[in-house]
Amino acid sequence: MRGAGRESDAMDAETAPIQTIASFAGSILRENAFALGIDPQFEMLDADAAPLMVQAAIRRAISASNHLPIECRLYLEATTRESRQTLVDDPETQIAEILSRIRKTPSSHEFDGARDYFLHHYSDPDRLQNEWAHQLRRSLPPSARELIPELPYPALISAIREWYRAHPPIPTWTNAQPGTEAADLATTVGAVTLAVSAWQRLEELFDQHQKYDFTAVEGMALRLLTSRQPVLRTARESIQARFDHVIVDEAQDIDPLQDALISALNVAKEMRVGDAQQSIYGFRLADPEGFSERSHQANWQNLTLTTNYRSQPAILDFVNAGFQSLWQEEYSPMKPSAPESNPSSEVFDFETTKPEIPRPAPVEAWDGGPNFLDTIVAGVKDLMAQGEPGRRIAILLAKNSQVTQLSYRLENSGVRTRVVGGAATFYSRMEIRDVANTLRALADPSDDFSLLASLHSPMGRLSLDATVALALDEDIFGRLSDFCPTDITDRNAIEHFLSWFMPLSRAAGHLPAWEVMAKLFAESPFLERLAAMPMGARAVANVRKLQLMAINQPSLGATEFADSIADIQTIRHQSTDAEPLGDTGDTDRVTILTIHQAKGAEYPITIVPTTALKLVQVAERLESDLRLPAVVVKPGKAKGGALASFLQARREERNRAENLRRMYVALTRAQDRLIIVKDPSAPDSPLQQWFKPGGVAVTIPIRSLRTP
Repeated sequence: MRGAGRESDAMDAETAPIQTIASFAGSILRENAFALGIDPQFEMLDADAAPLMVQAAIRRAISASNHLPIECRLYLEATTRESRQTLVDDPETQIAEILSRIRKTPSSHEFDGARDYFLHHYSDPDRLQNEWAHQLRRSLPPSARELIPELPYPALISAIREWYRAHPPIPTWTNAQPGTEAADLATTVGAVTLAVSAWQRLEELFDQHQKYDFTAVEGMALRLLTSRQPVLRTARESIQARFDHVIVDEAQDIDPLQDALISALNVAKEMRVGDAQQSIYGFRLADPEGFSERSHQANWQNLTLTTNYRSQPAILDFVNAGFQSLWQEEYSPMKPSAPESNPSSEVFDFETTKPEIPRPAPVEAWDGGPNFLDTIVAGVKDLMAQGEPGRRIAILLAKNSQVTQLSYRLENSGVRTRVVGGAATFYSRMEIRDVANTLRALADPSDDFSLLASLHSPMGRLSLDATVALALDEDIFGRLSDFCPTDITDRNAIEHFLSWFMPLSRAAGHLPAWEVMAKLFAESPFLERLAAMPMGARAVANVRKLQLMAINQPSLGATEFADSIADIQTIRHQSTDAEPLGDTGDTDRVTILTIHQAKGAEYPITIVPTTALKLVQVAERLESDLRLPAVVVKPGKAKGGALASFLQARREERNRAENLRRMYVALTRAQDRLIIVKDPSAPDSPLQQWFKPGGVAVTIPIRSLRTP
């Protein structure tokens, strides 16, 4: 901007707030805490404490189910019986999943919040059936809506079937068996009413403790900006008048609640930066469809960026050819950047030097034995034998369990590895969180959530059932010595926990954090238990690394140091795993991570097995679509009625589309070489199908590797 003479705009841009959506929501809540009736110093719950509070709310709702519609009790009885006889989820798990979804539903203009919407429509079967009919009709093509009026549910289903017979192809969901809706309605009313009841109790717990999770903060901010209550009008108008522009990065990955929050700001100019082709967070309820639809609206101007500065042209040609055939006109092909002596000031290449080594084909495939992990091990060893440094190699897999398995196999074969992202990030590792929670609990035993998290961790080994039961008490620390769980193992766990926790807690408030940690590790069984767990040596090394960090900050007490762990800006330390004691610290390691963790990254040599894109579609008891919104909970193993089948078909289509986007993300991480590992056990993988006759991969070289 300064280069273009826009000094004033540059200064404004430098001082504009840059925040996550949850952080922004939290800031406007704190500024308007008095109007909302909350403490401006409220806390944001971390990933350990939030599930415990949710579980406590669900149990309170279940215990009060006698005061709810009879469908709730029937649902609990049937689901409890089914969970004992089969492998289906128990009622608490199912309700937790329903609760996580409906809390992400934006509020409706008709109701003051999404909870009121579900409370109204999902508490009575007849009312719910009318709402299902309304939502199902809304989802029809415009030409169908013109001919099919608002009808009662059974008549609507018949009319839809007739319309599709005249306008094929006929969707399979229209063939759902008549008469199954009654069971769907009863089960859904029972389950969702319990989830709404748990939601109400969860909000009560949030308010009682003044601790909120991210979804609660975003939902409260949305209500602040959309509520019709006069007391909030001044606050809403002040917030909306303050911002003229908003820029949302990675906009393809926001969920419907976040989308509604951003829209409620009602700014004059809004920019959303994203790539729907790279939306791979459906499990977080990301809504790429909403992003794409917005880009096609007449009042939005589209600026398309197609130049790729990462991958060499041969890789781009391969990816373009494959996805042009899959996505047709919806695909935006990438163009390689033109080599320039003076590159644009908008492009930065921080890697100033690269090893000059002979490069074989930019795109190739490996073919080995029946186990793709063995093929990868053989191929990586061959690459390194040819002189490729391990630090230039990255392997992208589907699941964390595969990452762990491959790391073990490579390490056992003499190849050093680096597992990154997700649970492997230093500050998000469970052992680090366990220490932080225990430090907080020792310094302040009245901190219920830190105490519960410590009890449930390897520090205490209290079972989840006992932990949740204990969470229902008001004074957890005061009641702990008298708490008598039914399981003798839990009683012994509490007795052992108190034997070292009580004396240490009396001194923790007067000692520096490093000394509290030294006593903690000496007197508790934590390190011994940690070492016995999978990857125990690395976990113990991480804890020792944390202790060294505390020694280097001797002025911090236990609480201050625990708080700083959660704030990476406070502790400026490399956020990677520590190495086991005695390690040489060699940095020439092969990187292993999941495709989700690789998003936004790039690697000189990227290895992708076709099995990483294998998609398994399974029947689910809970079907939902927050864009309608609609929720159906099917009874037992029943196939469900028309709406359940409709939602299932939409979910399966979303899964297929996201799987292709995962493949796109994986293949476009490669800078110099892209290696695809063929896996005969995944014939339906879209990447494996590229090797069929006529596929785009038939012309790339294939190396056969000898595996054990």
